[in-house]
Amino acid sequence: MLGDESLDATVRFSGVTNAAVVSTEVLDRWNYSAKLGVTAEKDRFGMGLGLSWTGSDNADNYAVTANFRYSF
Repeated sequence: MLGDESLDATVRFSGVTNAAVVSTEVLDRWNYSAKLGVTAEKDRFGMGLGLSWTGSDNADNYAVTANFRYSF
């Protein structure tokens, strides 16, 4: 990977003598994902249901999707 993966920032407020230092990881080294879905159609009506997952060193994200369709 090229470049920095983390960020360090100092936050100061007017009239306050102390400063807050914020450190965070901006990019992970590895990202991976998987998707699974099913669809069905009958005449002009269709529907689908899906599940997806995205993961990395620091996060796991899940999503459930549903769709309904009527074609005219």
